[in-house]
Amino acid sequence: MKISVAMVEAGIFALDNIQRTKQSAEAVVTAVFSAMDAVRAREDVKAPGAAPVYVHQEYPAMRYGPDGARQVFKRAEDVPEGWGDRPDFATAAKEAGADTVGDLVLIEARAAYLAKFGKAAHHKQSAEKIRALIAEAP
Repeated sequence: MKISVAMVEAGIFALDNIQRTKQSAEAVVTAVFSAMDAVRAREDVKAPGAAPVYVHQEYPAMRYGPDGARQVFKRAEDVPEGWGDRPDFATAAKEAGADTVGDLVLIEARAAYLAKFGKAAHHKQSAEKIRALIAEAP
């Protein structure tokens, strides 16, 4: 016998209501199973032999590539070599000399500032402030 989430919820609700009235154990069990049977009967009428609510599918899926590229692929055969199921921020951070992803973001912002203005950004400026300065510049 399959027990659905709705059946469990109905049973818990019935148990909660019955326990407040301080009835006997037999009354509690009868009420819980009656509530669960009623839900099962409704579910069988709605969708006899229905499939489970959630069925996992591998594809279509988002895959991540080099340089922050990302794309949805319909089949595993379509995914290019070197692409994975999660962005590889940790490797990119280590290659840039950063200990964390936050450090990587700051390093990239400082590099963009240096390229735009020809000088280093102030060491106390955050990545957000540096990006704002770059965006405001003509």
